[in-house]
Amino acid sequence: MSSAWSSRVLQVVCLCTAVAVAGCGSDKSKASQAAGGDGNDGPPGSGNSDSGGSEPGGPGEPGEFGSIWRRERAELTLIDAMSPAATRSIELDIPNKVTHDEYETDVELFEQIKDDQLIVYAHYDDSEVYYRVVSPLQKADDSYILQSSAGLSGMYSIEEGVLKLSQTQATETQVVLSETLYENYTGDFPPADWPTEVVELDGATL
Repeated sequence: MSSAWSSRVLQVVCLCTAVAVAGCGSDKSKASQAAGGDGNDGPPGSGNSDSGGSEPGGPGEPGEFGSIWRRERAELTLIDAMSPAATRSIELDIPNKVTHDEYETDVELFEQIKDDQLIVYAHYDDSEVYYRVVSPLQKADDSYILQSSAGLSGMYSIEEGVLKLSQTQATETQVVLSETLYENYTGDFPPADWPTEVVELDGATL
């Protein structure tokens, strides 16, 4: 697997859920300005921020939607639109931090589903703030459906105490079907090495 292709897959799997975190299909300047930047600096929040914030919602019981989750691995099926016979399936371990191509810095992500909302917590290395991005979800039986303004869709479910996200991501030449499995994070949250300043962003408007 080439490094460029591997990077693309990781970006699809890891970063696209955080569409409001200044990068994946959203306007970079919006998040930068929300963090007190000028819309041109990156990553957002790398400078001083006067933004207020609130404490993150408390985690639910382990193995529930309201728990704090971190992506662990993904099972992907890649379909080449120009050559469907070249379809292949792979499994991919997801590191705790991934490099955001636009800002060329690492970002750490956690997720939580609470009050019919997806909450993404994100921290860029060397940033003086972390982000709490809230996006609405649609309840469907025992699952939740995400539909973002950037065209990203996915379905969250709990299977045997494990959070799973099923997604379809399409480009002009490729379709990626992914099932992302999460691990339940049971450490202190926010992590001790994160800053205390939090910037709230509305994922539905970015």
